[in-house]
Amino acid sequence: MKRQMIHSILAALGAGAILGCGDRDHPVRIGALAPLTGEASGFGHSTRQGYELAVEEWNARGGVLGRRIKLVLGNDKGEPVEGAMACTRLIEQERVSAILGPALSSVALAAAPIAQAQRIPLITPTASTPRVTQAGDYIFRACFTDTFQGALGAAFAYDDLSVRRAACLYDGSSDYSRGLAGSFKAAFAGRGGRIVAEEVRSPEAREYQERLARILAAGPDLVYLPEYAPQAAQAAKELRKLGFTGPLLGGDGWESDRLVRLGGEALENSFYTSHCFRDNPSPAVQDYVKKHLARYSSLPDAHAMLAYDAVWVLMDAIGRAGTTDGQAVQAALRGTDLLAVSGPIRFNSLREPQKPGVVIEIRKGQQVCRPMARPL
Repeated sequence: MKRQMIHSILAALGAGAILGCGDRDHPVRIGALAPLTGEASGFGHSTRQGYELAVEEWNARGGVLGRRIKLVLGNDKGEPVEGAMACTRLIEQERVSAILGPALSSVALAAAPIAQAQRIPLITPTASTPRVTQAGDYIFRACFTDTFQGALGAAFAYDDLSVRRAACLYDGSSDYSRGLAGSFKAAFAGRGGRIVAEEVRSPEAREYQERLARILAAGPDLVYLPEYAPQAAQAAKELRKLGFTGPLLGGDGWESDRLVRLGGEALENSFYTSHCFRDNPSPAVQDYVKKHLARYSSLPDAHAMLAYDAVWVLMDAIGRAGTTDGQAVQAALRGTDLLAVSGPIRFNSLREPQKPGVVIEIRKGQQVCRPMARPL
């Protein structure tokens, strides 16, 4: 199938190429799960913006199948149990045709089996734990996996930063943090590097300090922190207080405007891997950034961009299926071939896109895209 750019699909919609088969008075109901409250609400805020902007854009051009799109939000609060309940409500009470989200891996692991059992297509924009799509053939994702992301971080540390000794601090209770740590460690060791220390983060202040001290006693050149932004900022400040001046490296969980606000100068000489970046000169990216800035008076992050793309992937599939029937949409999703804002989306047998990643550097309080010497 010839790859389509999102702009060409919009043009087709404007020309009335996608014809409706349903009553315009009955919108296409799409569920969206996000942590709208709670500790992870920053991610929820970004993904909600991405969802809403894309839906507004489609509706401005006539919707899909000749019907308007109704986005039905569900607040998963960043908690697996809440996510499972919210997913069930969207399917059984709100009668949605498909689900976007959840954003967090731990929540997606709880929601995906529910959607699979009901044969409701689910597309997570950002849940990167490989196990998410293993729930079944109705589960898709718009982002790369932590297996790839860990390898990307290891390549950057070993090749670009010339690191040979790395330590790792992670949250053992988090599927995301634990899985990304494992991927990084395996890939770094595979390149010839040595993991000199690894510690599981503890919420107890004294024990936390002891764990950090043990890490530094091992003499690492770099500390890998596969955490979310608040925890990464805290660890950065504590490590700098203890005298560590080497580079810090994290994953896409760092992608938040809270990161620099919370970590400040402690984050200088820090880096994280991510899916895409708003400074990409690509016309598709810059067009999206302008629209997001005009709509929300703020610049988008990778989570917003991926959420926007997830809507496009789903609407494109519904349009090609010619129906909102779950089985037909699932089949159409498998044939997706889009050049989206975050990069090309063409699903493999695990319903995951094979996409490049980027490395973001924290430089003088700003997030700057850092070219890799040898991109994966």
